[in-house]
Amino acid sequence: QSYKIGSKSKTLIYGIVWHTMCEWFLENIEEYKSKDEFKRGIDENLNSWIWNELDALEDVNQSIRDEWFEDIHKRICNAAEGWRIHWMEKIYPKYEVAEVEYEVCAKILRMDGKPFRPRLEVIEYTLNDGSIILRPCFVSEVNHEMDQTEFELDGKTVVQTKVKTVVWPWYKIGKIDAILKCRKHNRLFILDHKTTTKPGSYESRMSFDLQLPGYGQLLQDEIDAGVTDFAKKYKDCRIEGYIWDICYSNVPSV
Repeated sequence: QSYKIGSKSKTLIYGIVWHTMCEWFLENIEEYKSKDEFKRGIDENLNSWIWNELDALEDVNQSIRDEWFEDIHKRICNAAEGWRIHWMEKIYPKYEVAEVEYEVCAKILRMDGKPFRPRLEVIEYTLNDGSIILRPCFVSEVNHEMDQTEFELDGKTVVQTKVKTVVWPWYKIGKIDAILKCRKHNRLFILDHKTTTKPGSYESRMSFDLQLPGYGQLLQDEIDAGVTDFAKKYKDCRIEGYIWDICYSNVPSV
């Protein structure tokens, strides 16, 4: 409830920009897999990737943004080529990129196999064009009268605000950074990009990671259902494991 739109730390922005670079490379790996082409692509795109995030900040002044830009730019440039080399030497020969930023989704079920459909208190905003926007209530809003003062939301005027109870099915939704296919066998692997100042700390946490196994189950369910284009293309494949792409976020200059 305390999440503030437009507020991000430098650490978070670094991670977002690094993730954007990884996504760009994997989507265009055949074009940018050489050292020279990769450097050209970084030179063409890195500034805009960083400023896209910095320009959206609402609580950081321009001088601080400039400092963050220089630091993030330097650190990514220090790390990027080493990451490309590792990918091309260790990952690319064994795996092909099947999908990048792939969304998976499934209904959450009860123990009896029926959809989980709890009661939920929501705020209903009626806009001046007749459309309706719903959002979950904050705890403090559930049993209180709603202020009926008109205000702007998504460029339109809210003419009525009320609390209502809905009964909705719940879904587990995720976005997989990359799905890789083994070049020798019909095996799929889920890859997740991570940046950290302490890469060694992940080793002790991997056995407790529920995110990637959850994504794996969602993806396997999709393949077994055989409905989506991805499921049809990889119908003979199974989810065999996970790859954590863990990158040190403070590589020194050389």
